[in-house]
Amino acid sequence: MLRRKPAFTSRAAVLAVVVAALALALAAPMRELLSQRAQVSSLNASIASSQQQIAQLQKTQKQLANPSYIEAQARDRLHYVFPGQVPYVTLTPTPSPAANAAAALASQPWYGQLWASVEGASGVTPTPSPSPTPSLAPALVPRASTPALAPASAPVSDSAVAPPPATLPTTLPSTLASLAAASATAAAGNGL
Repeated sequence: MLRRKPAFTSRAAVLAVVVAALALALAAPMRELLSQRAQVSSLNASIASSQQQIAQLQKTQKQLANPSYIEAQARDRLHYVFPGQVPYVTLTPTPSPAANAAAALASQPWYGQLWASVEGASGVTPTPSPSPTPSLAPALVPRASTPALAPASAPVSDSAVAPPPATLPTTLPSTLASLAAASATAAAGNGL
């Protein structure tokens, strides 16, 4: 008769305990290593985004140092003009939602179009359409001079006529000078 060897010996038990102890001992440092690598990668991404932001700010600083860029921005954004020039404001019509609705309605089958017309007929109010010729805003159109308000006891004379309202608060050269000075002080203050 042959003796069978037991499947689980004491040597195997000791080996299993040693492997489990090594796994437990290495688990904490491995977890710390993985968390530090994730932190390093997030910090690298933060550095890259900061560098992109710095590059964008340096580009903006170069643009603000250019007088022609400042002039263009004052003309476009603030509608400033040089003395003697006449400002015109052009009003462009915005696309109406009715045009989008008409395109969506045309793509429906005939019964969908019929039902949409029945639903829409209940509360339709006409929308005003923009005029084809733009006009100046009332503040930009010079008015006929009117006498200024005077106390009730004082007679109104022709010399007490209010000047027409100014079309723009300032002129472009003085604005350019003030914007350039503000840009220079901001750049000097930020150390850029």
